[in-house]
Amino acid sequence: TLKGAGNTVGIQGLATLTHHLEDILEALLKEREKPAQILHGVIENAADCLEEMSEFLHGLGEEPIDTLNVLQEVLNWANYIDEQGIPKESESTIENETILELPQETQEMQVTLDTQEIAAISESDEKYSDKQVEQSLRVSTSLVNDLLKRAGENIISNGQIQEYILRSKNFAKQLRINNNKIRNLVNELEHLIEIRGISSRNSTKYKDDKFDPLEMDQFNELNTYANLLIEAAADSNEFALNIEESLLKLDNLSSSQRRILVENQEAVLRTRMVPVKSIVQRLKRSVKQANKHSQKSAQLDISGEDIHIDSDILNQLVDPLMHMLRNAVDHGIESSEKRLDEGKPENGTIKLSFHKKDKLIHISCEDDGRGLDIDQIKSKALSLGLLQEDQEFEKDDALKLILQHGFSTKDKVSQLSGRGVGLDVVYDQVRTLKGSVSMDTKDGQGTIIELSIPMTLHTTQALLVTCADNTLAISSRGVEEILHPGAGGLISIEGVPHFVYKQKEYPIFDLQALLFNEQVNVLEEPSQAVLVIKDEFDQYHAILLDKILDSRELVVKPFSRFIPKMTGLLGSTIIGDGSVVSVLDLLDIVNIKDANLAQKRVIKHQEKSEHDNQVALIVEDAISTRKSLAQFMADLGFVVLTAKDGVEAIDKIQQQLPSIIITDLEMPRMNGLELTDHLRSNAETKDTPIIMVTSRATDKHKKEAKRIGVTEYMTKPYDEDLLLSMVNKYGVSV
Repeated sequence: TLKGAGNTVGIQGLATLTHHLEDILEALLKEREKPAQILHGVIENAADCLEEMSEFLHGLGEEPIDTLNVLQEVLNWANYIDEQGIPKESESTIENETILELPQETQEMQVTLDTQEIAAISESDEKYSDKQVEQSLRVSTSLVNDLLKRAGENIISNGQIQEYILRSKNFAKQLRINNNKIRNLVNELEHLIEIRGISSRNSTKYKDDKFDPLEMDQFNELNTYANLLIEAAADSNEFALNIEESLLKLDNLSSSQRRILVENQEAVLRTRMVPVKSIVQRLKRSVKQANKHSQKSAQLDISGEDIHIDSDILNQLVDPLMHMLRNAVDHGIESSEKRLDEGKPENGTIKLSFHKKDKLIHISCEDDGRGLDIDQIKSKALSLGLLQEDQEFEKDDALKLILQHGFSTKDKVSQLSGRGVGLDVVYDQVRTLKGSVSMDTKDGQGTIIELSIPMTLHTTQALLVTCADNTLAISSRGVEEILHPGAGGLISIEGVPHFVYKQKEYPIFDLQALLFNEQVNVLEEPSQAVLVIKDEFDQYHAILLDKILDSRELVVKPFSRFIPKMTGLLGSTIIGDGSVVSVLDLLDIVNIKDANLAQKRVIKHQEKSEHDNQVALIVEDAISTRKSLAQFMADLGFVVLTAKDGVEAIDKIQQQLPSIIITDLEMPRMNGLELTDHLRSNAETKDTPIIMVTSRATDKHKKEAKRIGVTEYMTKPYDEDLLLSMVNKYGVSV
């Protein structure tokens, strides 16, 4: 089927490889033989190559680089089997002269097959065949997203209903209290009427009557209306009790409905869930390729494969996980000889584990390599001007530094390292997913990287607070302590305000000044509530707020795609009274300050180069290509700005005009052609050089790009020397 489909749509390489692989499999089936160890390795490589080709065609991975070698190995073995027959299982080696043009690497390949594992798989297949296969439906992602959106709207509406029920209960309570007051007043009125009535009976009017005034009750209109008022007060009190009882039942029904709505939302979310094992083969293949390129031997052990994760989150985690694994092989795992000299096993081990806790997914990547070389990191930081000679440099400083964009300890560029694309990609992607990264290393024992990712981005546990008389929702991510007014105190240390609590001093982050541009002397506001937060590097900050109202789980509604993305702003939500409230992430907001400081250091270092006024804008939706191009231009001395698509690029251009623009063709929201057309119609950017780097190599695309106004057109993978000559050609000399 795969071969036929490949021929049908014209993917000749895939069809050719499957054709020759099919010849080998048919020969094995005909002789009812298992492949020998060396042949098994060739078949396994061919299967990996086919999977890489399929993923590339679906846009899920990169183009395989060893396709021709794999095809040659399969072709050689097909010829060998055709002439010599199938090698027996007992044959451990095959003489060189009997193999037709078999590559040396294939001759040396020895792959063992675990017969116990095969038996276990066969037994599992037999058990599975006895079970009834559950029917499944194919549902489009847009439909699931629509159902999820409606579920969120229902939860928001239910929250508003509960808010109005609470208000009605308070009104009913006030009504009951007011009815009690009326009843007491009516009782006093009745008492006064009785007293006045007795005194009037003792008057001369009753002296000639046959009955004593105490023997007969005398009523007038005042008594009648007093009795009616008493009955009305009693009825009103009974009505208030009935209202309270009905509201209580309505509140219970609303709570039950909310529970059902939340379960419905979780059920819809489960339709988006996929098991971790769906990406296991890609991760293992990444480690095998890293082993091949680095001439090392490392084994990947994965636990928690059956855990289900949102498909969007899992897809966004694939690239960071592959970066972590390649980094572990290249930087962490030692060569086999060195490991044996140090008393370690010959093969290194990388443990990748997944587990859930509360509403977070925890991912741990641990290797048994040499750990981080703190001295080498310090030396590289000194050479880049990121560190002063007399500045203290500890392990924590090194862990922070390796997460910065473009930082690499490798001097030689390879397919694994040296391009500045590494752990900074992991850090950026995890922050995009509103997660956190923690690292630790031990010299000679290895490095461990831990990621914590929310299970879903549709809801968040948040605090409702007021700041500068504005109601805000603050995500609980990073919040360590919630302190109400009166806890702790405020002091000034070297002119910087600090919050003191339990003999600990926390620098104050002025959220009010950042959000509302209102300067307040915090030392004069000691009655404010305080949030103590901790960032990814265990740095604490104190956030002063007017009041903390409530804590609840909120449905976050993202902004329109036409609104530029703002750091720290997750979206908005609708609270019970119907008002719209912004949802903030304090960690992202606090990190703005650190990011600005880091950017200033980078710019200061770049000012030493001859391109102190040159700005390059990289517009690319693929993370790896964007980082690679950014590092290439930064190495030339440019101040580099990056954007994920044309809309974000326009926003960056409005802030600062670039000297040169490098853009992709196919991007979300606004592609490269639309961006170029927009820039050419603007007087400020009509002459700016635009280099388009894309995978589209047809003449039709090239002609359209030239017509729109693209200066230069080159295809991926791009050649750095050619790109350098283009930069020089248009007056941006290096």
